[in-house]
Amino acid sequence: MALLSFALLAVLGAAPAAQAAPSRLAVTVTVTGAGAGTGTIASNPSGIDCRISAGTATGTCSASFAEGTVVTLIPTGSASGSFTGWSGGCSGNANCTLTLPTTPGSVSVVATFAASTNAAVAVAGAGTGSGRVTSVPAGIDCTVTNGVASGACNILFPLGGPVTLTAAAASGSAFGGWAGACSGAATCQIQLTANASVTATFNRATGGTTSTLTVTGAGTGSGTVASVPSGISCTIAAGVASGTCSASFAAGSVVTLVPTGSASGSFTGWSGACVGTANCVVTMPAAGGTATVSATFVLSTNAAIVVAGAGNGGGRVTSAPAGIDCGVTNGAASGACNILFPLGATVTLTATAQPGSGFAGWSGACTGTAPCQIRLAAAANVTATFAVLPNVTAAVNDLFDGRSLTAAERSVLDALGNADGTFNLGDVLSLLDRTGQRLSVRTLERLLALPPSPPSARRTP
Repeated sequence: MALLSFALLAVLGAAPAAQAAPSRLAVTVTVTGAGAGTGTIASNPSGIDCRISAGTATGTCSASFAEGTVVTLIPTGSASGSFTGWSGGCSGNANCTLTLPTTPGSVSVVATFAASTNAAVAVAGAGTGSGRVTSVPAGIDCTVTNGVASGACNILFPLGGPVTLTAAAASGSAFGGWAGACSGAATCQIQLTANASVTATFNRATGGTTSTLTVTGAGTGSGTVASVPSGISCTIAAGVASGTCSASFAAGSVVTLVPTGSASGSFTGWSGACVGTANCVVTMPAAGGTATVSATFVLSTNAAIVVAGAGNGGGRVTSAPAGIDCGVTNGAASGACNILFPLGATVTLTATAQPGSGFAGWSGACTGTAPCQIRLAAAANVTATFAVLPNVTAAVNDLFDGRSLTAAERSVLDALGNADGTFNLGDVLSLLDRTGQRLSVRTLERLLALPPSPPSARRTP
C-alpha cells in the first residue's frame, strides 16, 4: 500500500500547498484640503480622521477599504471655518458617499473649508455661589450654580464686533470676578478677533447679603435717575440730589441706573462708579460694601412745546419755525406734538380745522382763536379744541328757540363768526360762508324776519 501511494505521488506530483485568499482591502480613499478655514473629515466605516486647516490636510487622511464598499465622508466645520463643498470624487456640500470600485484602485476627494466670519464666546463657571451671565448683543444667557455653567454658554458672534458680558449674582451670592478673556468685577468687554473663553466666579455671600448704591448730583441743570431693579428714584436740580438717592441691593447683583433729562436740563454723563453717557450698569460690591455714582445735568438751551387736543372735531396744528405738525381727532393728538425749540425763541402755532369741523380755541399757554404766539422761557403746554360744526338749520332754529344747539356749539360758531361773545345772525352767516350750506326757503324767510339784533341772541360762555 505504501508503494502504491508512493507511485501515485510520483506520477501526479506533490499536491500544492493551500494559498491564502487575496486581501479585499484594495481601494485607497484619500482626502485633501482647500480653502482658508479649518474643519475635520471622518469616514463611515472608520478609517479616515483628517484635519484640514488653511488647505493643509493632517492626521489620517488616507485609508484602504474593501472593493465595492460604500464609504461616507462626513465634514464638520469649526469656529474658524465652515464647510463649503467637495471636488474630485464628490460634489455638493452634503456628506460624500462613495461606492468603491470592485477592482483595486484609488479615489481622491478634496474638501474645502472657508474662513468663518464668526467666533465663539464661551462662558464657564467657578465658585460656591450662583448667578447668571448675559451678553450684549443678545445670545449668551448662562446660569452658574456651584461652579457649573448651563444654558446658552457658548455662542457665536461676528468677528470684529464687541461683546459685553454682565454678571448678576443670585440672592445670597456675590460675584467674585472674571478670569480668562476678562478680569476684575466690572462688565466684561471683548473685542472679538478669535474665540474667547471667560470664567465667571460666584461665591456665597458672607456677613450679610446686601451692599449700598448712592447717587449724587452735579451741574446746573435738572433731571432724574431711576434704578432697575427699583429702589432709587432720585431728582437732581442744580447739583442737589433729593428723593430716594441711596438704596441697598443684593451683593454681586447688577443694577442699572437710567438718567432722564428735563425741559431745563440735559444729562451729560456719569462719574464715580460709571463713566460715559449711556445707562450706568453697576455690579454691586461684596456684602456690606458701597458704590457711588454722580450724575451731571447741564442747563438746557431748549424747551419743549407740547400740543394736546380736545373736542369732538378734527384739525391740525403747525408751528413756525417748523417742527410741530400735530393732528387732532376727537380730542386725541398724534404726530409731531412735542418738539424742542431754542429758549428765548418766539414760536407761532396755527390751528387749521378739517372740513366739517371748526377751531374752537386754545387753552393753556394761549387763549382765543388767533394764532398762538409763545415766547419760550420754559416748557409750554397748549390745548387745541376742534368741534364738529352743526347743521345751519339747527343754528337758525337756535336763534328762535334757544334749544337747538349746545352751549359749546354756540361758542364755536361765535368764535368762527364775529367773535363778539354773543351767538347771533352774524355767526350764522359766517357758518353759511364757511360750509357752503344752503338754506331752505322757509328758513331764509325766518332769517329775513329777524331784527338786526334779535332778542333771542345768546351770550356765549
